[in-house]
Amino acid sequence: MTYQQKASYPFPTLTVHEPLPVSGPEALKTILASMRGGGKTVTVLEKALNPEVIKVGPITARLVLLEIGKGSEYGSPTYRLLMLMEQGGVTLPLEQDGPRKAVLEAYSDDVKTLASSVKLDPVAIKKDLTARTLAFTKGVQEATQALKNGYARGEKVKLYAWSESGVKNVYTTSGLQLRAYNNTGTLAFLPGGIVLEDGGDFQSPTWSPGGGLPARWKKVGGGYQVTTPDGQTTTYAVEKASNNQTRIEQGRETYLEIPPLTKEDLIGIFSTQYSASSGLGDTAVNSSGNLDVKLLPSGRYEDSSESFTAVTSPNVTIGTGNNKKSKGGKWTFDSASYTLTLYPDGGGSQSGLTYTEAFSPSARQIKSGGSVDWLFMGREGWWKSK
Repeated sequence: MTYQQKASYPFPTLTVHEPLPVSGPEALKTILASMRGGGKTVTVLEKALNPEVIKVGPITARLVLLEIGKGSEYGSPTYRLLMLMEQGGVTLPLEQDGPRKAVLEAYSDDVKTLASSVKLDPVAIKKDLTARTLAFTKGVQEATQALKNGYARGEKVKLYAWSESGVKNVYTTSGLQLRAYNNTGTLAFLPGGIVLEDGGDFQSPTWSPGGGLPARWKKVGGGYQVTTPDGQTTTYAVEKASNNQTRIEQGRETYLEIPPLTKEDLIGIFSTQYSASSGLGDTAVNSSGNLDVKLLPSGRYEDSSESFTAVTSPNVTIGTGNNKKSKGGKWTFDSASYTLTLYPDGGGSQSGLTYTEAFSPSARQIKSGGSVDWLFMGREGWWKSK
């Protein structure tokens, strides 16, 4: 490709993805679903490239220009150019990432010439994908059984977490603004020698081929030796912190031990608040509310909520409020996996990780009308009070 002819543009990144045993349109659906699953805004820019489909020998190449993250905290989207190269029921996705639409449009002719240099062997690709699928399925079965056996032996999750919060300047469509941020991460050593980083379900983790199989851990001295499926090993040294708490220094992050909890630690009231605004022209819609979940010593829970919505315009303001209290249901807490489960009286259930970073028992006690921050049912922004 003749990149030197366009030296005035920032050099875009070219990524070669794993082939998919589907047609080009089906591969596009899979890629878009994966990208949007992370909460990103992804828009296909129709008729942005000409032509959008080209034939190079046995290969059909489809060009798709994507707009990523419009309305993000920086106010400006980025762009990606996908070339989906299809032959014999197999599609090889190539992706270029660029800061501006014009950059990728400028390279579109060069990207098209790439199709002539790529050779695909659909039969060999399908055979390789089938073998890897079988190996992955076997690996998932082994990891699932190891986890199940670990819990059966009475082992418990050893959980570490890091967090940082503050405010920072960000560029938005309205100009420079101060915005609060809260970044978190977890490192969980599960029963059966399974490691999850930033995992959300310690009882029944979901492993996907895209994410790969979990790493394995074993005790080494005063820490953990972690081995990835490809055989690479990393040692996590466990150090003493304060109040009998331990920590793990890994890169720039300091993971602090999350305290083991009991059902008694959860008894009390968990609360959260929300607010949102939208509008069109001179009309604004503002909504806010709060939700409380009270876990009782009897194993029952009650939940209640309040909400308020106001519509304002230059000449009128209309507001409505709503209070709601449910009958609640039963609750259980599995201390081995930090999992709280609610069983509403109407049927069904919902589960999620529930814990606090307050390590000592005294720090978890509510005093003088205060509160303690918690992750509740896998969601941040909750606190507990009595």
